[in-house]
Amino acid sequence: MSVRRHHHLRGAILLFATGALTLLGPPIAAQEPVRTLDLGAPITDTLRGAIPDAILTRVLDRFNAPTTTRLEGNFDLAPGGIMTGTLALYGNIARIGGTVRGSVVVLNGDLRVAATGRVEGDIIVLGGRLTVARGAVITGDTTVYLRGAAVQRQADGRVIRRRPGRALTDLTSAAASFPIGPVVATLRAGAQPYNRVEGLPISVGPSFTWQADPLNTIQLDLAGIVRTASSNSQDRPDFGWTGRLSARRAGSTPLVVGLEAGSIIAPMADQHYSALESGLTAFLLRRDYRDWYATRGWGLFANWTPTRPLTVGLGVHQSRERSVHAGDAFSLFRGNESWRANTLVDDGRFQTIELRLAYDTRDEASRPTSGWWIRGELRRITSRELTPASLPTDIRDALPTSGYQADEADFDARYYLRLNARHSVHLRVAGGGWLGGDPMLVQHRRSMGGLDPLSGYDFRYLNCDRRLRRDPGLPALCDRQLLLQAEFRRALDLNLSTRIGGYTIGLQRVEAVAFGDVGTAWLAGDGKGRVPSNRIQNIGEWRSDVGVGLDGGTVGIYLAKAIADPEPIRLLLRLQRRF
Repeated sequence: MSVRRHHHLRGAILLFATGALTLLGPPIAAQEPVRTLDLGAPITDTLRGAIPDAILTRVLDRFNAPTTTRLEGNFDLAPGGIMTGTLALYGNIARIGGTVRGSVVVLNGDLRVAATGRVEGDIIVLGGRLTVARGAVITGDTTVYLRGAAVQRQADGRVIRRRPGRALTDLTSAAASFPIGPVVATLRAGAQPYNRVEGLPISVGPSFTWQADPLNTIQLDLAGIVRTASSNSQDRPDFGWTGRLSARRAGSTPLVVGLEAGSIIAPMADQHYSALESGLTAFLLRRDYRDWYATRGWGLFANWTPTRPLTVGLGVHQSRERSVHAGDAFSLFRGNESWRANTLVDDGRFQTIELRLAYDTRDEASRPTSGWWIRGELRRITSRELTPASLPTDIRDALPTSGYQADEADFDARYYLRLNARHSVHLRVAGGGWLGGDPMLVQHRRSMGGLDPLSGYDFRYLNCDRRLRRDPGLPALCDRQLLLQAEFRRALDLNLSTRIGGYTIGLQRVEAVAFGDVGTAWLAGDGKGRVPSNRIQNIGEWRSDVGVGLDGGTVGIYLAKAIADPEPIRLLLRLQRRF
């Protein structure tokens, strides 16, 4: 792989790491000892869960009551100060150092009660954190939910429920359910990601759910897949299918076991772009940023949650995988251009054993502001029947046609730190690839650059293709990749909306984002241009970018610039959070 060295990049990476530690350090160290909730304390199920409808109704009634004092901006009651009646705050920080002869209600904000503070009533915090110092006095009940409250503030200061919006993905599916004796049957229809191999895959099929008792559920899901793009070759049929039979046991240690099978067109491992983003760019702009292969097979799986933050998964699969070509898929624009060639894979029959771990203490899955999310996966892949794709030996040594065995791993660790009601820091380190054994299969190889994760660089900027005439399909050919990302976010209230037909479209709250990324991808092993298997790539050969943006939840707009390379400033439209 030909990569220019930039020695001053080492300083940027060290600055990145130092800044991340600086952001993490002071908020934790500066806190007073607490007895209710600390930034480093584990999040209980009650605090993590959704706000019950009955609680939200009662809190809104109290917040909007004529006798309630509704505060604007950040509020600070100094030691010795006294206020009477219920105090209410939305979207900011309240600090109580004096005495409140009544209750305190905070929506989507934080409350801090100092050692000199006294609250002679209830404390309710929905969508925020409560910090209570030793010595503080609270005579009433305390209710805290970290998950944000679905509310919005009116011009007169009152707060009302926010109408539930629909995600873009909700507009591409439909379902209807009806009982058949003790079984609930559901008919589902939906569109899968648009791509250059299948066009628009339409999935239709039934699900049957039997609730045997309060703890045990058995579910059967069946679906047929219709591919709307005609094939230019005979490498895939016009129809696919999936099936899944699962038994779930709820309780304190949930367990799911099951059998799954199918014949599908699957994305290769190098798929940083979300399904929705990849599908829309393919349909609109004739740019499919994923590569695809056909797989048919079956497998057994089990997922066990021994303790609430931790889930352990095991899977055993048999599959027949083969290459497919781009089909005659339609695109709204650039229809006269040819599709980027779909990468050829290593055809064969494979046996895969997977071990998965997930640790999740986030306050919310879709828009987390605090907690950890850690995922890891180990895979052993074997094959007794293999037809390798042709690759130069300076990219990959020859593969055996029988007796193939390789080990791979992936990990993704994310930390969300809520500094206060409006500011948060997000950190991520992720990577994966080949561990040992025979060289990695084409369909599992990696790259770096593009919309995600290195936004300041072009698509697959680092793809490890060392040929003099590179493949115009830009296949991902690296053995390993490693990435660090950091974001600083500040929430901004906009409360903008307009009605179009039967839909209300708008932005209630956005987040201003400043971010930085560093990452690399490389060939592992012995020989020229490869990194020894027991090392990572030299820091001086990593790439980095910085940027800013506005994230509205459903849509985000960003500007990104590579630090050390003469890449242009890139304008990016995202349909999901960066991470």
